Amino acid sequence: MNAPRSILLLGLRWHEGLIHAIVDEAAERRWHLNLGASLHGTIPQDWTGDGIIGTYDVNPTRLERLLQRVKCPAVGLGMDLQSIGVPSILVDNQIVGQLAADHFLERGFRSFALYSAAPYGMANQRHSAFKAKLREHGYTCGYLLKRLTTARRVWDTSWEMHLRNLRKALREQPKPLAVYTDLDHDAVWVIEACQAEGLSVPEDVAVLGTLDMPLYRQSTSVPLSSIAIGYVDNARQACDLLERMMDGETVARENILTPPKGVVARDSTYTVACRDPTVRSAIQFISAHYREPISLTDIAAAAGVSKSALYVLFRKDLERTPMDILTHIRLDKVKQMLRETNHTVDAVAADCGFGLVANLYHHFKQKTGVSPTAYRKQSRV
Repeated sequence: MNAPRSILLLGLRWHEGLIHAIVDEAAERRWHLNLGASLHGTIPQDWTGDGIIGTYDVNPTRLERLLQRVKCPAVGLGMDLQSIGVPSILVDNQIVGQLAADHFLERGFRSFALYSAAPYGMANQRHSAFKAKLREHGYTCGYLLKRLTTARRVWDTSWEMHLRNLRKALREQPKPLAVYTDLDHDAVWVIEACQAEGLSVPEDVAVLGTLDMPLYRQSTSVPLSSIAIGYVDNARQACDLLERMMDGETVARENILTPPKGVVARDSTYTVACRDPTVRSAIQFISAHYREPISLTDIAAAAGVSKSALYVLFRKDLERTPMDILTHIRLDKVKQMLRETNHTVDAVAADCGFGLVANLYHHFKQKTGVSPTAYRKQSRV
C-alpha cells in the first residue's frame, strides 16, 4: 500500500473557516496534512514531503528557501506568492471593494471611511476599488487613522492606546458614517470603539468587514456584516492544482482569481442612512412594522406629516420613496431568514411582510437576479 502524500500547511493560524476547508479537502484525498507549522507560526527547517499549501501571513522569502531545499510543488491560497514562482488561488479584491461600496450606497450613505490595521497588498486592492466605486457616485473617502508605514501591524502596539485613537477619529467624522474594513477583526475594533464612545451601530456608524469569519462575526453584541469568501471552492481549487503538480503536470505559474460569494448583511449595517429627523422617524416605524401590511398612509401618520410631504422629504434625503425603503428593509430580512433558517419560502414571505409568495419572488428576483430558492442554495454552499 502506498504511503499517503504528506502536505505541509503554512500560515493561517487565525482563519478557522479556511483551515477547516483545507482539512476537509485533504481528508477526502487521503493526504496527511501537517498542521504543526501553521499552529506554531513557523516554517520548519527539516520537513520533507510531497507538497506545500501557503496561506495568509506566509513569509515568501522563507518559503522560497524551503522550496529550494525540498524540491516539491507548492500553491498559494489567499496569499499572493507569484513573486517566488508559486501560483495562487486568490479572491478578486477589485470585486470585494466594489461590493462593499455598493452595499453602503444602497443604504443611502454619503460619508465613508476606511480602516485597516496596516497597509498590505490585499487591503490596498480592496480599498482602491472601494474608493473608485464611490468616486463614480461623486463621493470621496479617507482613512479613520493614518496607517502604519512599516510591516508591523497595529496589534503589535498598545491596544488601549489604539482604541483611544479610534474613538477620537470616530468622534470627528460626520454622521451617519459607513466604515469598511478589509478584515473582520478590524471591524470588531471599530464596533468596540463606537460602543466605548457612545455611538450607535449601525444608526450612527455602520461597519462592514471582510472574510465573514465566525470567530469575529459572533464575538460582538452587534452581529457583524461581512463580505463572504468562497472558502470551500477556493480550497478545492488549490488542492486540485497541487494534486496536478504532484502528479507531474506542468501548470501555468499564474494566479487564479475567484469572485467573492457576496455581502452577508447583519445588524452592523441593517440601516438606512438618513439626516432628516422626520425621515428617521418614518424609517424607525418601518423597521418596527415591516412584517405588517403597512401603507404610505400608515408611515406618514407615524411620522406626523402628510403623504406628499413625506414623499418629498424621502426623495430629498435618500433619493428614494418610503415604499422603496420598506421593500429594501423587507428584502434584507428575507435574505437573513433564507441564510439562517429552514423556514419555507412561503413562510419567509409571510413573516417579512410580502404576503403572497409571488410578491416575494417578483421583488427578490428584480433586486438580486436570482430566486429566493437559488439564493438559499448559493448562501449555504
